[in-house]
Amino acid sequence: MLTSRFAKYRALFRISFKDMLTWGWETVLSSFMLMLYAVIAIVVWIAIYSFTGVKSINGVDLTSTIIYFAIISALMPFLTWSAMVNKLSDDIRSGSIGSSLIRPMPYYLKLFFEDISSSVFNLAVSIAVILLVIFLGRLTPDAYVSAMFIFYFIIGFLIAELLGFIIGSLAIYLTDIYGIMVSVNWMITIIGGGMIPIVFFPAFIEKVLLLTPFPFLAFVPAATLSGVIGIGEAFSLAPVGLAWLAALAVVAYAMWAKLKTRINAVGI
Repeated sequence: MLTSRFAKYRALFRISFKDMLTWGWETVLSSFMLMLYAVIAIVVWIAIYSFTGVKSINGVDLTSTIIYFAIISALMPFLTWSAMVNKLSDDIRSGSIGSSLIRPMPYYLKLFFEDISSSVFNLAVSIAVILLVIFLGRLTPDAYVSAMFIFYFIIGFLIAELLGFIIGSLAIYLTDIYGIMVSVNWMITIIGGGMIPIVFFPAFIEKVLLLTPFPFLAFVPAATLSGVIGIGEAFSLAPVGLAWLAALAVVAYAMWAKLKTRINAVGI
């Protein structure tokens, strides 16, 4: 019985993966644009270090900054956004979500496995770029650093999925959620470390930003692997990441319960 239960998820994965391949060029172009963004960021920070004449900013030298943004370019296609936002909002608007409650597979699991399948290409690109950065940057991450990076990689992906589900669920109340999507993307880019490493901010602001969920989508995993933050600081952030994961899971569950009530009430 357990085997048959997982079989339907494997089948869903294969179907969604084939659909993703149909739009393969769009996926490739999206990944390329994010890497181009990282290249531009690296050029900008090289210019900042050169023209100011500083050797390091808050203890981070130019080499570490370059490696940091190279890793960011690998992480952002996979961690910073969930495709389930558009899928969930489209299903709500079209009314097709109404049939989800009579299907044998829970709707939220269906979205999750579809998103994983569509993220396989991005994951492959992320791994390839990270391995290249490790080789070219001559990084020698020990077992603890590697374990913490993988831990935050998973935490970041799950936070992105939960944020995607929560924002997509807002389509039941709002006519258009595009503005919220853009706002969250910018929050990830600006206060999540996608544009400026959080350690470059004043100490008080850095501490405040590290209490939000957004750094776990970009800054924390990239800074851990690049050495921008030490293993001790990386370890100390784990409770914050887990707390946000639990809090967002509770919010997502509550919104799904509310959404099911609305589906039953109005039959969308």
